[in-house]
Amino acid sequence: MSAELRIDDDFRWGRFTAWFMGAVLLVWSAVVLLVLATSGLDEDEQGTMLAAFAPGTPDVAVMTRVIEAGGSVVRQTALPSLWVVHGDDAGFVGRLRSNGALAAYRELPLDVPLAGCTGVILAREAD
Repeated sequence: MSAELRIDDDFRWGRFTAWFMGAVLLVWSAVVLLVLATSGLDEDEQGTMLAAFAPGTPDVAVMTRVIEAGGSVVRQTALPSLWVVHGDDAGFVGRLRSNGALAAYRELPLDVPLAGCTGVILAREAD
């Protein structure tokens, strides 16, 4: 009888652990989506920024799109679809989006560990 009880308790703890991990991932995903939705740059922005392109976009295509938008590539980040780019003319973000960028970000409202080492640019570095 005690062996059956022990197996049942282990099953309940496993289920609780799986539920808890799922809840943590759900909350984390919601926070990340909220941060990204509120941190995007306006169409008329310029300067150094983090640009997101569709996953799988070839490097040459990204570089071509940035140059066509009137900017330059600073560097690629650890994630292949995120690039640090720079454009001096007003409206650079709008031109970048019309050339295929999904979004552009300057400074995220949360601390850097949210994004890890993927290329978050702080305002003091961009100046």
